[in-house]
Amino acid sequence: MLKALIVEDELLARTGLRTLVNWNKLGYELLRDAKDGHTALEIIREARPHLVFLDINIPGINGLELMKQINQEDIPVKIVVLSAFEDYETVRAALKLGAVDYISKLSLNKEEFSALLQNLRIEEQAGHSGTRGTDPHQGIPGRRDDNEDESRHMNYAALLRFYGEKPESHIPGTFTEKTAADIPLLPLFRNLENSLEKMEYESVEKAVCAMFELVRGTKYLPEHVVRRMLADMLAVFSLRAARLGASIDTLFVNNSSRHYQFLMSAEDLSALESGFLLFAKSYTEAFFPAARAHNSLILTRALEYIANNIFNPIQLSETARFAYVSESHLSNLFRQKLGVNFVTFVVQQKMKKAKELLLEGDFVYQAAEKLGYESASYFSKVFKKYEGLSPEHFLQANRDG
Repeated sequence: MLKALIVEDELLARTGLRTLVNWNKLGYELLRDAKDGHTALEIIREARPHLVFLDINIPGINGLELMKQINQEDIPVKIVVLSAFEDYETVRAALKLGAVDYISKLSLNKEEFSALLQNLRIEEQAGHSGTRGTDPHQGIPGRRDDNEDESRHMNYAALLRFYGEKPESHIPGTFTEKTAADIPLLPLFRNLENSLEKMEYESVEKAVCAMFELVRGTKYLPEHVVRRMLADMLAVFSLRAARLGASIDTLFVNNSSRHYQFLMSAEDLSALESGFLLFAKSYTEAFFPAARAHNSLILTRALEYIANNIFNPIQLSETARFAYVSESHLSNLFRQKLGVNFVTFVVQQKMKKAKELLLEGDFVYQAAEKLGYESASYFSKVFKKYEGLSPEHFLQANRDG
């Protein structure tokens, strides 16, 4: 039975975590909760839990300082960060301090939480490579564990599967594990930042692919190091979006906006790569107009007018008047900067809003009426033209997903 500790100052959150799953059935003994960092540190020192669910914003010693203290004292424990919102800077800081996962308190559900606990238990029992959360009763200096060779073999096999390679194809003794210091990260991140400044999918795609190519060519970075590198990449996307006044939390990839959780749960490197490329494509499609308009006051005002009047008929003349420019000049700006004409762009934005309305529960005729279409049938035709499927099939696809 593994020991688990919840460190959380909010009573409802503590109660929710305690009652969300059957901890004993999943192989965990829950210790008494800690409401602050000082109490948590005392319990961790005394009880040596295998797993800690840690809220960063706790009184006394905050979560990040607590993690630093745990590292200084070299206490072996897996830490999963809890938060009420997705703060990628905080998440990245927690990862660098050794957190093995992150979960949002607002979107937590029983199935995902159960799966997380099961995976962490399996990793703990196997002595998972590269994490600080090894069994505190194992690995005592001067003592050789009878299962050490078997655990190392299991670790290597798991890592090779992560890279999509067959363990049996490797000759015993030839496996070498690398560290983050073995990969030149700085040029990759600079390349990504430059690509995001251009906001062209082909350029961003190449930057993302370059990262994965280098990871594959560096045999072998531990799985947790790769995931943390990708979390850093995600933070670059997040910071760039923030400078545009946007947030990656508004992006849905495969019907989910929990991008960090995907990075922590994807099965292997191939799944991570395909998922990250889908994210990059969604990112550029969503933020391309804002990026192109960033240095253009005229386009910025025009996009603001369109966003604020999305439920009304939008005319080029009124938009140009709002942007203090002639109709012809604004029309040319849309073609030159955004690559589409004014009317097409407006329809694209209306269809984007239509998808939001439909997912929020509006009927087709309600969405059509709100967006200013004369009939539901005409709205459906436009929707299918721009989205590739009818509103009904769009809803069905999202329900199935």
